[in-house]
Amino acid sequence: MAGGVFARTVAAAVGAPTYKAVWLGQAISIVTACLGPPCCRLADFWGRKWPIVGCAIFGFIGGIIVARADNMPQVIAGQTIMSIFFGTQPLLHAVASEILPRKWRPSAQGFLYAFAGAGGATAFLGGQSLVDMGPNGWRNVWYVASAMLGASGLMIGLLYNPLPLPLQKSLTVKQKLGRFDWIGFFLFAAALTMIAMGLSWAESPYPWSDAHVVGCLVVGGALAIALIVHQTFFEKHGLFDHDLFKKDWNFCIAAFGSFLDGMIFWAYNAYFPFEATTLWPTGSTISEGARNCMVRTSVQSTTQPRVLTNSRFSLPPGFSPSSYRS
Repeated sequence: MAGGVFARTVAAAVGAPTYKAVWLGQAISIVTACLGPPCCRLADFWGRKWPIVGCAIFGFIGGIIVARADNMPQVIAGQTIMSIFFGTQPLLHAVASEILPRKWRPSAQGFLYAFAGAGGATAFLGGQSLVDMGPNGWRNVWYVASAMLGASGLMIGLLYNPLPLPLQKSLTVKQKLGRFDWIGFFLFAAALTMIAMGLSWAESPYPWSDAHVVGCLVVGGALAIALIVHQTFFEKHGLFDHDLFKKDWNFCIAAFGSFLDGMIFWAYNAYFPFEATTLWPTGSTISEGARNCMVRTSVQSTTQPRVLTNSRFSLPPGFSPSSYRS
C-alpha cells in the first residue's frame, strides 16, 4: 500500500512529475495479477516453499533499490522487482491451511485477514511517521519493508518443510513443463498489462482519445479475446480449467468476488491517495494515517471471502489452490 499512499511524496522527493507517481501503486497491482496464477501453478509442480522464498528475495532486493533510488525510473524499476513477491500471496493462504488440521482452517484464514488489517493500519500510521521525519524519510518505509520481506523469506526457508505435493512427486520435469499453460499465461499477463497501462494513462497525463490510451486498450482487448478463444477451444485444462465450471457455481462466485476485490484495491491504491492529497493538502501524521486506515479497513472488511458453516468451496488455482471446510 505504501506505493499508492506515499507515491506523490516519493515523486516529489526524486524530482519527478506528479502523474508518474501512479506507477508505484500500479506496479504492484499489475505484477501481482500477472504472476499470481503462474506462481500457483509452479507451486503445484514444485511445491510452495521455494516459490515463496524466491519471490521474497526479489522483494528484498526491490525494496533496497527503491530506498536507494535517485530518480523515478529507478523507483519504478525497484517497485516492480519488489512486486514479484506479491505474486505468491495466494500461496500464503494455502500454507496456512496445509499446516493445520481441517477444523482449524477457517479460523486460520480469518486470523490471516485480521493480521493483514492490523498490519495495514500499522503500516499507514508508522509509515506516515517515517515520512514526516524529513525529506528522505520515505526511504525508511522501503527499508523496513525490505527487512520484513527478507526476514519472512529466511524464516520460511528454514522452518517450513512440507511433504511433497502429489504432482510434485508423480511428474517428471518434462511433464511438468508440458502441463504448464505457457500460451494462456502469456496472453493473460500481456492483456492485463496493456489494459492496466491504458487505464493508468487515461487523463494522467493523456486524454482518453490519445494514441497511448487507445492503443493500449485496443491491444489489451485483442489479447483478452485471444485468451478467451484459446482457453475455450484449445486448452481445456490450462489457466481456466473447464472442470472448475462443471460441478457448481462455486468457482464463478469466487472468481467474481476476487474480481470485485481487485477493482476496489485498484481504485484505492491508484486514486484514493490523489483524492486525499487534493482534499487535504496538509495534515498531521495521525490524520493522514487515520484516513488511510479507515478506508483500507472498510475495503478489507467488506471484500474478503467468508466461509459459510457446513459449506465447501474451492478458490481457483490462480487465487488460492486449496479447499476449505468448516
